[in-house]
Amino acid sequence: MILCSYVPIPRGDEPNYIPELNRTDAIISLLFLDPTDMVYREKVEDPWFAATTNAPEWLQEVVKELGLGFESLHVPDEPATVIGCTSQVFYCNTKTGLCANLYKSESQLESVAPIWPESNDFKAFIGYLSTNNVMLATPGSFYDYQGLPNMLARFTLEGPMQWDAVPRDQWKREMEFISQASLASFWSNVPQASQNGVCYLNRTLCEDETEPGLCEKLCKSQKVRSSEYYSFNVQKSEHGALSYDSDPRSLLPSRNSQRPGYARIFTEEADTLTCPRCDTPASGYPYCSYGLASREQGEKGTAFGDVCLGVLV
Repeated sequence: MILCSYVPIPRGDEPNYIPELNRTDAIISLLFLDPTDMVYREKVEDPWFAATTNAPEWLQEVVKELGLGFESLHVPDEPATVIGCTSQVFYCNTKTGLCANLYKSESQLESVAPIWPESNDFKAFIGYLSTNNVMLATPGSFYDYQGLPNMLARFTLEGPMQWDAVPRDQWKREMEFISQASLASFWSNVPQASQNGVCYLNRTLCEDETEPGLCEKLCKSQKVRSSEYYSFNVQKSEHGALSYDSDPRSLLPSRNSQRPGYARIFTEEADTLTCPRCDTPASGYPYCSYGLASREQGEKGTAFGDVCLGVLV
């Protein structure tokens, strides 16, 4: 479970103390949104992309002469927007109802040991934790990623021109997007790890002779050959961190959303978790068959899954 909160940092000549960023149980990131030379066709009142200032008269005249169908332009209110972000990662066991905050000051193993009192479960979790490097990344690393636009608002840019209307709650959509993209990145790492273990300095952590029994591989069977298939099968998962959460309402927005979800995963039973292969168009938006039952005949349990790995894989 990942929790992120964003705090706009006010502009001023004097230093500003922001209590929300004074945290010892989270990773703090500063995100700089640079709108240099940006021009908006419509006024924007969203706090992340505020553009309520009229463009210079000379630019307005150029637009009128071109006959583009609109008579006014707007430019950003500030030379840059700074967003303070606090990120927390919790690992939870649905059996015990306990969770551990990854970023608390105490030792990681000390904080999670009471949550998995059974030895086999604890070893499996340590193996999972070792594979799950993408969950440790800060939001800053996501925004630094080179490739497709890492913000939804950038998909509608053409040069410096923002053609689409940006709603007041665009920042909420951006937070949803980064959360779903992070989830897709997380699942993209599972197939390779479950098949090959954790490679660290050309050796496998779970088979390290110097520390035998440190962890166990998560899966005893693997139906795909590599993570490039974007498919995996995790069977008989008995801890909540691997199945993420059995209640989809706590993870994902409504399935009735007009915009296709970037990544979705939900389960009806935690003993089988499967993901069908999804094709990702070059446009960056994947299209999946929602509600596809992906269990073989005779398998116990039913699982449904839609996970599309488009940007971060």
